[in-house]
Amino acid sequence: MKGTPEHRRVSLATATAGLAAAIVYVVACIYDRIVSGLADPFLIVRDVHFGYYHRAVLAAWLGGIAGLIAARLLDSPERVSWVTRVLTRATLPTVVLLSVATYLFP
Repeated sequence: MKGTPEHRRVSLATATAGLAAAIVYVVACIYDRIVSGLADPFLIVRDVHFGYYHRAVLAAWLGGIAGLIAARLLDSPERVSWVTRVLTRATLPTVVLLSVATYLFP
């Protein structure tokens, strides 16, 4: 990785925030589906999509918090190296699982 340690720290914190936001959004979708059941297709067009905005804001908020926590905790080169390995190994399986979950719980 090129760049200063501060650039690496910010990059990893941003990646953590994005991954956390995606996970929170899909978990919120699954929760909404379990709690409210199947949606009536005729009401989807007339709905104000409050649930979507609620999930998006919740995901952005908690993703931002995860990014801030990650930025605070990445104070040593060993931690930066560890988080880089974890994010590299976790991203593809997480994307696949979130894609399947989004397909099963629209």
